[in-house]
Amino acid sequence: RHGCRVGKQEAETDHGCPLPEEIVEDILSLLPVKSLARFRCVSPEWNDLIGSPEFAKLHSERSRGKGRLFLKPRGHRLFYVWKCKTGAAPVLETILDDWRQPTSSLSSCHGLVLPRFLDYEVHCVWNPSACEIVSLPDRTPARDIWRGRRTHVVYGMGYCSATERYKA
Repeated sequence: RHGCRVGKQEAETDHGCPLPEEIVEDILSLLPVKSLARFRCVSPEWNDLIGSPEFAKLHSERSRGKGRLFLKPRGHRLFYVWKCKTGAAPVLETILDDWRQPTSSLSSCHGLVLPRFLDYEVHCVWNPSACEIVSLPDRTPARDIWRGRRTHVVYGMGYCSATERYKA
């Protein structure tokens, strides 16, 4: 683990792994989310890599077309991913155990997920690739704005390719 031999010289990488960083990133981007969550603790460099927006985008692109579907049974707080593999039985697997708040729907963009919480007071973005939930800045709760009137609040998420920024 001190590096790999290149001719008579020993090469060592910044991230403490004998493989070049590009190869490590390539390998990690092909792994399932559960494995990525475990590998974040390998080193600070791996944690930074797996949590980076560039890695999330790469992982999302490579995950497309793998037959995944997010499911949340009505009345439950558990989220599941339904994985369909060619020639194999579908697998149902828990991906997030507890939001701690009831949710009614999801909006997503490039692999990031914006859940809609029923109390309108909690706003966050979930990154399944990094297994992270990031709270959005506090806003005046929607129900206070309308002072008790019945109304619908619409949540959405978008991406601006010019600035490479997400908006919720």
